[in-house]
Amino acid sequence: MIRKLSLLTGAAAGFLYAAVLFITWKSGISALANFLTFYTWTPIILLIIGGTAWWLKNRSGILTGFKAILQYALLAYLVFEIIYAAANYGLFGVLDKQLNDQLVQHLLDSTREKLQRGGAGKDQIASVEDLANAGRLPLTIKQTIIGLGQNMLIDFLKCLFIATITKQNITPKV
Repeated sequence: MIRKLSLLTGAAAGFLYAAVLFITWKSGISALANFLTFYTWTPIILLIIGGTAWWLKNRSGILTGFKAILQYALLAYLVFEIIYAAANYGLFGVLDKQLNDQLVQHLLDSTREKLQRGGAGKDQIASVEDLANAGRLPLTIKQTIIGLGQNMLIDFLKCLFIATITKQNITPKV
């Protein structure tokens, strides 16, 4: 039962990400950049998986122990990350190999504007441009696999956080 719920939660989060990724890609580079920026700074997947774990423990009583919650979260994150990697590689590595360069250029232009408005020096702007130019290559399968591994390491820490917080029993004071 827990495995099925993990698979369902991870797949739902992954397909939600992939759908929004492809919709924003079709909407234009600005929409895609805004979505990826929002996704980067918002812990939406943590909230989906953590919220579901909390609901499974407190409302349905399915998840009771730390180990069960951790297993649920790890499997959900694994499924999500596989779909995430496939969607990113499919878009940036297969469908539109120039998209990464276009995205970097768009983000560089907007960052340069913000830095100039903020009074940044030419050295600061040049260092941002150098950093951006290093990331202009198309996405490869090797980068995708390395990214999947790195994300799973970070996701393990998120799973520990989810399991620790969800395991807490809150009893009202009398």
